[in-house]
Amino acid sequence: MLEDDSTLDTEALYNLSLFQGLDIPTARKYLDHVEHHILLKGEILLSPRSENSDLFVVLSGLLSVHLDSPNSDLIATINVGECAGEMSLFDAGTPSAYVVAADDSRILKMSGEMVWDMIDHCEGFAKNFLHLTSSRMRISNFTMSNSRRIQQHYENKANVDALTRLHNRRWIDINLPRALEACVAEKMPSCLMMLDIDHFKKYNDDNGHLAGDACLKAVAEAIRISIRPSDMLGRFGGEEFVILLPDTDLATSEGIAERIKDEVEKTEIIGNRLEDLPSVTISIGVTQAKPDAFYEDIFKAADGALYKAKNSGRNCICCEK
Repeated sequence: MLEDDSTLDTEALYNLSLFQGLDIPTARKYLDHVEHHILLKGEILLSPRSENSDLFVVLSGLLSVHLDSPNSDLIATINVGECAGEMSLFDAGTPSAYVVAADDSRILKMSGEMVWDMIDHCEGFAKNFLHLTSSRMRISNFTMSNSRRIQQHYENKANVDALTRLHNRRWIDINLPRALEACVAEKMPSCLMMLDIDHFKKYNDDNGHLAGDACLKAVAEAIRISIRPSDMLGRFGGEEFVILLPDTDLATSEGIAERIKDEVEKTEIIGNRLEDLPSVTISIGVTQAKPDAFYEDIFKAADGALYKAKNSGRNCICCEK
């Protein structure tokens, strides 16, 4: 930060929000002695790595605010008349973000001692300072809220299968083991169900991949409407689906599997051009979690039950106790 050897126009300062409406003779006792500096583009004014006890006011130019590093995403800007450094001035801590000159800028530097003295003795200064600070906090709150919404949007996209709109393999691998552990901890029965569309490769070969996509979407919807709100459904991959049924014993799970199988069998499949496509059937393997078993063991048992169902002629259910 370079010393600014130009004359500071103190009269112009009174047009800035921080100094508007102040008693000029009283304010002049302070403002005639403030430092003013030139900040070159790209120069760092504040950093979480360095302590700060000063307040900076932008006289010209523009400052940018970044969280993780000076080169990370922009989260806010500080324009002419606005302040930087107020939070670390309040709590005597290090700055919470990097403040960088987005353009060559002129900066007014007020020591913390001067700021607190003006709050005590310069009528109107505290009100102006509070107004500027609260405005910045509102903007920061909006920025964080908006960032959270964007983050949530991309998290949701990362966990949802684009074709069927069911949870995807990533979501399954994270959440099903956790849910199963919770059931075990609460000593609740739980079952895992593996489902596979019968002869799906032949369906694709005979009708084309667009028809295969329509089939997957129709089957996914048929499964979704056949289960309960507490059941956890996802597309495992290809033509396979998986469901965790918390607080459910094997007999109840078998009944739900029957409902799914019947719903899939009667589901009409409509192509992109609204043409009728052949219907399909589904094979299902079900197992009940043993109290001392790991998720991998339960998954292997359900997959084994599915394999038996497919070897038993398909369009059927096999339960593994």
